[in-house]
Amino acid sequence: MGARLSDHFVRYRTILATVRAADGYSTRLGASISPEGAANEESTGALLTEMTVVLVVEDDVLLRIAAALFLEEIGYGVLEAENADKAIVLLQAHPEIRAVFTDVEMPGSMDGLKLAATIRRRWPPVAIVVTSGHQTPPPSDLPEDAEFLPKPYSFDQVADTFLRMT
Repeated sequence: MGARLSDHFVRYRTILATVRAADGYSTRLGASISPEGAANEESTGALLTEMTVVLVVEDDVLLRIAAALFLEEIGYGVLEAENADKAIVLLQAHPEIRAVFTDVEMPGSMDGLKLAATIRRRWPPVAIVVTSGHQTPPPSDLPEDAEFLPKPYSFDQVADTFLRMT
């Protein structure tokens, strides 16, 4: 059994692709594939892996990409939004979203703290991580069970936080 399992991990690779739409939304898709085209019994069901999906909400495109890459590196599927308004649209369209990683300060009709409160009210099971490099909100400003991660954050801090929360 152990030899077959390790053989499975050697032969299969995970492919991540980013799809960016003209309206500014993007999503990353993941699939596991076999070089043999997945034509054997061990690979049944292994072509498409189910990933926990995290929505990253950040107006700074470089920070948004970095956070998305951090999360993908530890096995999450990622959706991205540049502001809270677009995040709400994605949350409505993608019930598979299980966590949100949001900046506090961003343009649009609401900041990250108001977004976090809206998410807790409308999508209670979604895990929420709030981040900022400009302010540390008092715990009373965060929704119940939300966490604050100050910027600059490290890969390890992001990994530890999301692995604990999801």
